[in-house]
Amino acid sequence: MPLLKTLEINHMCIYIWKVTESSEELASILREPNLLIEVTRKFKALSRQQEYLIERILIQQHFKNSKINLAHHPNGAPFLTNSEEHISISHTRKYVAVAISKESNFGIDIETISPRVDNILKYFMRSEEYPLSTSDNTRYHLIVWSAKESIFKSLMSGEVNTMLNYYIPPFKLSEKGKFRASYPTAKQSFDVIYYSAEDYVLTVAQMI
Repeated sequence: MPLLKTLEINHMCIYIWKVTESSEELASILREPNLLIEVTRKFKALSRQQEYLIERILIQQHFKNSKINLAHHPNGAPFLTNSEEHISISHTRKYVAVAISKESNFGIDIETISPRVDNILKYFMRSEEYPLSTSDNTRYHLIVWSAKESIFKSLMSGEVNTMLNYYIPPFKLSEKGKFRASYPTAKQSFDVIYYSAEDYVLTVAQMI
């Protein structure tokens, strides 16, 4: 079972799972009759079946309670049934990340390292956000993208906001870091923590 990493930040638990199992193997972990039939009917894409099952596994392992489950608001934001705790979820190729906390207004994002992000900078990076110099521009750009995704999720509004609305201050690239981001027009601030691994980056944004 490749639960790759568990992180604890203040009152938040973060789980990172590397996807290697088949849908059948994942469904067997949950031991729920007819679950695999239900999932294959609900999701045609194999990757989405796997992501859904892993989300369910991580929720049950966190709470040790099969009555707590995952649902979604009309705007698509996830929430937990039969629990007062809050959840944020992210998927990328080969990975699923889940964050659970007693506090609200947070978001998580995980992204596989890819140079494609370098081709869309004008759509999400403001001119004052470009780094002066860094050892890995692609990784830096991806952390900025991921941080803005996390900020969007923390707002929970469902409104479509361009990523250019959010501001990420210049930061020193390292394996783990923290910075304070902002949404200037809304006068909101966010503490963002990032983790940079060999083939992915992960960010968590908490509204303050």
